[in-house]
Amino acid sequence: MSFPILLLPPKALQNVLRNMESMDFVFFSFASKKCLDLAVSQNIKISHLHLTSERIDHIEIAAVFEDNTSAGLIPWREANQPVLLPILGIRYPDGQYMQSLDMRRTVRWVGHKALIEHFIVLFHRSKIDRISLRRAVLDSEQLANMHIPIGEFRLCTDGLLYDEVIRSISILKSEKLHITCNHNSFEDRQMHELLGRNLTGVEFSKMEKSSLWMTNATHIRTLVCIKSHLLNEFLKHWIQGSNPRMKYLQTSVQLEMEECKSKIFQGINVSIEEDAIMIKSLRGTLARITLKVVRQEVSIRMVVQTTPF
Repeated sequence: MSFPILLLPPKALQNVLRNMESMDFVFFSFASKKCLDLAVSQNIKISHLHLTSERIDHIEIAAVFEDNTSAGLIPWREANQPVLLPILGIRYPDGQYMQSLDMRRTVRWVGHKALIEHFIVLFHRSKIDRISLRRAVLDSEQLANMHIPIGEFRLCTDGLLYDEVIRSISILKSEKLHITCNHNSFEDRQMHELLGRNLTGVEFSKMEKSSLWMTNATHIRTLVCIKSHLLNEFLKHWIQGSNPRMKYLQTSVQLEMEECKSKIFQGINVSIEEDAIMIKSLRGTLARITLKVVRQEVSIRMVVQTTPF
């Protein structure tokens, strides 16, 4: 038996809507135009709107909330008919991300463009805050034809030709660009051109010696351990003035903690501040470096101060 929620007094209805589970709130907004208007009027705050695509016919859109949970919809086929299936997600403090599908209920299929526009209206966004793609060119063309503004474009280059990567970047004119790449996938000249762009972030699944200091990004992360002498060389290059846009570096080294410290900071003037190691560039910019043992590795984070000392 269904509950006649729209017959509730205005204040009671508002209270119910504002205390709904996030997925129930999304479902309610799809019930009718009146329900969408009521949902929009609640002005529910989210962290960002994230669109993910593994292939051209599979676009997932999710609202990510301040508590790192998310509620979204993905295309599905039920009895050979297209529908939208709810998908819930949560990102834990250690960075691990988990998703689960709810197979018990569905939303009618509305089409990719209408789906994206529904979420933009529902959560008062002016754009898709973040897009993550794998099938670069096809998805880029499809999304560009929707004429929806994009905040950050995240592109995984694995399995793509260099020309496909460049074409996708040119098609989707986003405000920010973040790439995940394997240095060995392209020629050195191509990698230098790609990493030399004004990037928001870079994640390396594989890298070469020159990968770090040819990267013109504000955030750099390696998904694999690097050699301690490589990190030592990079820090020395940074002190001399390389990577001036970098604000954050995350990597790891397979060494014992004390051995790790001695090799990474060999020949570098450092100072100790609480639980961090401070280094200073020739321009007077300070960077705070923390080391933490995680499993059999030492995790290293470098945060650059925005204001020179």
